[in-house]
Amino acid sequence: MADVGECLYSTTSMLFPKHTTFIAQSFYNSIGYSVGASLGASTAQKRRTLLFVGDGSFQIGAQEVSTLINYDCKSIIFVLNNQGYGIERAIHDGPYNDLSPWKYHLLSEAFGGEPGILVETEGQLEEALQIAEKSDKLTFIEIQVDKFDFGDTLRKAGAAMAESSKNSYED
Repeated sequence: MADVGECLYSTTSMLFPKHTTFIAQSFYNSIGYSVGASLGASTAQKRRTLLFVGDGSFQIGAQEVSTLINYDCKSIIFVLNNQGYGIERAIHDGPYNDLSPWKYHLLSEAFGGEPGILVETEGQLEEALQIAEKSDKLTFIEIQVDKFDFGDTLRKAGAAMAESSKNSYED
């Protein structure tokens, strides 16, 4: 499951095991659907889900983590924390793209689950993945990145959207 923005653009090129189902809502690029959708997929399929969501999208449906924990979903949640709306920054940056600084990795425990994991380095990510692989509970991983750390796909898409917006205002 991938929310829109950097998470969607990055996960489309990831390799997953055979029989993996990939779910993303990209047509309208509506942020925030993925936490609730992950809950639906987890309970309907009775199998582990991986959720890739940016911090801006996550703030819209964060409370659903408590329901995922309550229903003993074994999800792995990756929150990509780039301190705001990264996809919007790729189009046009401004203070309106900044978010309040949440400590996302603490939310799982606050909602009654296992302690989350804060990741700031590649080595810490490797350790977090090993923990998640062995866990039979929801695993919450906050990955901190620079607010302008975009992949090439998002960078190009953002530039194209910015150009398209500029042209539509000039007409």
